[in-house]
Amino acid sequence: AICWLFNSFRVPAGAAIEELDRGTAARGYSIGERMLEARIPTLSSLQTYSTGRDDRPTQKNNVIFAFQLSNNVTKSGEILIRAPYGFEFSQECSGGIDTNEATIYGLGNRFP
Repeated sequence: AICWLFNSFRVPAGAAIEELDRGTAARGYSIGERMLEARIPTLSSLQTYSTGRDDRPTQKNNVIFAFQLSNNVTKSGEILIRAPYGFEFSQECSGGIDTNEATIYGLGNRFP
């Protein structure tokens, strides 16, 4: 079985890495094609507030995903993003997806 590990850390300049919260694990699944990069970007306090992000357990949360595919996309279509077991996305989330550079990090906050 594939297992995803989730941890949060602070990495101060010139200091030891500090774990911020208790880690957790979730059962994973196989993927179709490897990506060059996938991450949840670090947000400033202003960006966290502006995007409605709330990392407290059981709270509705707006999360920003950043990823780079291995190949250029040559046709239009749908992309499937699945949450790990134990995590939930809205059943119909197309109205809640934002890809506009002017608003994704909160109105007036540009891509870092």
